[in-house]
Amino acid sequence: MPPKGLAILIGAGPTSGAGIARVLTSPSNGNLALAILSRKPDNLNKVAEGVQSSTSNPVIGFPSDTTPEKLSKAFADMRSHPSFKNLKLKVAVFHVKNSSRKPFLEETHVDFMNSLNTYVGDAMTFAQEAVKRMFEDSGKTPLADGGEKKGTIIITGTLGVMRTNTNFAAYGASRSGARSLA
Repeated sequence: MPPKGLAILIGAGPTSGAGIARVLTSPSNGNLALAILSRKPDNLNKVAEGVQSSTSNPVIGFPSDTTPEKLSKAFADMRSHPSFKNLKLKVAVFHVKNSSRKPFLEETHVDFMNSLNTYVGDAMTFAQEAVKRMFEDSGKTPLADGGEKKGTIIITGTLGVMRTNTNFAAYGASRSGARSLA
C-alpha cells in the first residue's frame, strides 16, 4: 500500500525519535513516508536504517540542525526529493532534546538566551516551514470555508514544561515557551 502522505521528524535520537518514526511509517498507524532530520549523522543513519527495515515506505535522512538557514535548506531538499514526489505533508514533529542543566547562579544570560533561541525560536521556524509546505500542498482556504485539512504540527515536551526542578532554569523556560508556541 503506498504512503498516505509525508511526515517530517526532527530530533531523531536512537530511542524516542526512533519510536515516533516507526509509528509514523507503520501501515497500521500513520502509513506515511518519512523525512528524518538530525544534527548528528550517526543518529540520523541509525534511525533511518532501523525504521526502513520495518516499512516499505520511503525513509530518507536529511542532516540538519535547528537553525533557520539549515531548516529552510532541509525543507527545500525534501520538496525536491523524488521519494516524496506528489506526497502532501501530513505531520511535522519537532522532537528536539534540551539538556541544559546548571545551577541558577551559574547560568549566564548568553547561555539562557541560546537555549530559548534553540528550543523556542527554532521550533517556531520549523513550524513556519511546515505550515508553508502544508499550504503549498493543500491550499490556504480555511476548513470553515470548505478547504481541506492541512496537517498536524507537534512540538513534544516533558513534565519540565509545567514544573521545573533545581538547575533547570533555561530548560524549563525554553520547554514552557515551546509549549506556549504549540
